[in-house]
Amino acid sequence: MGFFKKLKKLSEGKLRSLKCDQCNNQATRTMSRKDGKEVHLCSNCYVIMYLGMMVQRQLFEQSLLHKAFSARKSGKFGEALVAFEIIVEKIEKLIEDHYKRLISPSKSQDEKKSVGSILLDFLDVYSYIHFQAGSCAFQASQSASLRFDHLRADIISIEHLLKAIQNKLPYRYLTCHGKFEPGMAMEDLPLTDISRPFNVLKTCEISPIIDFEKLKLELIPSEADQGVLVSNIIRYHNDLLWFAECYTALGKSLLHLGTFPRQVFIARNDSEAASRTELAKKIVPHALALAFEVFGLSRECIEKLPVTEETFRQRAAYGTTFFDEGVCLSKQKRFTESTKHFMRALSIYKSRDHNWPPPPNAELGITDCYLHIGECHVALGNDEQARKNLEKCLKTSKNLGVQDNIKRAKELLQKLEG
Repeated sequence: MGFFKKLKKLSEGKLRSLKCDQCNNQATRTMSRKDGKEVHLCSNCYVIMYLGMMVQRQLFEQSLLHKAFSARKSGKFGEALVAFEIIVEKIEKLIEDHYKRLISPSKSQDEKKSVGSILLDFLDVYSYIHFQAGSCAFQASQSASLRFDHLRADIISIEHLLKAIQNKLPYRYLTCHGKFEPGMAMEDLPLTDISRPFNVLKTCEISPIIDFEKLKLELIPSEADQGVLVSNIIRYHNDLLWFAECYTALGKSLLHLGTFPRQVFIARNDSEAASRTELAKKIVPHALALAFEVFGLSRECIEKLPVTEETFRQRAAYGTTFFDEGVCLSKQKRFTESTKHFMRALSIYKSRDHNWPPPPNAELGITDCYLHIGECHVALGNDEQARKNLEKCLKTSKNLGVQDNIKRAKELLQKLEG
């Protein structure tokens, strides 16, 4: 495997105390370099390193990988998206080739073990690149100048993020202390799952690139680091972080899509027309309801994270998920439910809920909450509550210079006076 070779995964207790050499998050992998030094990596940094190894093995060009990440870093999200999509196509071919080799009856058990290990790494990379492509597409949708461009970017984002989720290895996690011992019956293990967005996946009809059930049968269940789909609490926490970010990005794309529910998807070429136009037809009518489901899953993942320095950023997003859920509900005219979500978000933003830290932009979140709560009360006919929250919005927005909120609050207050 080039410059690095895989070592047997360290015990749960020892790995728990190790930090990633690149980003200081919890390490999930320990590698050994040729000079004998150990390298400790988290899941994301391992994937990035593995991408570099794939370049070394000439599986795709260094220039393509550099273009994707440098374009994303410089805010050229359209260019990054194109490069990530090319990388995805190349990895797809590698996965399909290795999967055929894995299920071949002519392969010995040792050969299958080796191929299976590589295949699992390819799948991790595949999900990661789809996530990057989906995130770039969503960022591009925020700057698109025409509404059909907004819609197109949202559909592309949703497609990639769903493929990232569907192709994320379906591990079950042993979250108590101790190890998965060879020979233990599966039903005797206290295993935990991470929820998947079944309604979204069912609506969109997006399937994994390979049959995971067949994959499980081919892999050796007693070799945890060689592909068994049971992992420990360390990977569980890392995957919770990954799913929380992926669900948040997917929810925002669906919510953004729900803003323009009557727009028609316009494909750029014939190859897009078949798949993405059909996907748009399936998603657009249900975008807001699906977004609400996904934001709930993001919140569920955040709730299960340990309270550490490494998880602070994700935990600080907890209040924002309530706010986003409130927006989904208000756009569906479910104003009573929506108000409760905005109130919970407001409580977290104002640091009244000591279990959850407020986000960095909490002051802006507070004035947004006042505006949305006011709008909901206007719709419900609760004039006194509407006026109270809109006046608070007006005051806080003037302090922050949020002109859109000032304009909207004045419009609604005039409506109440009229």
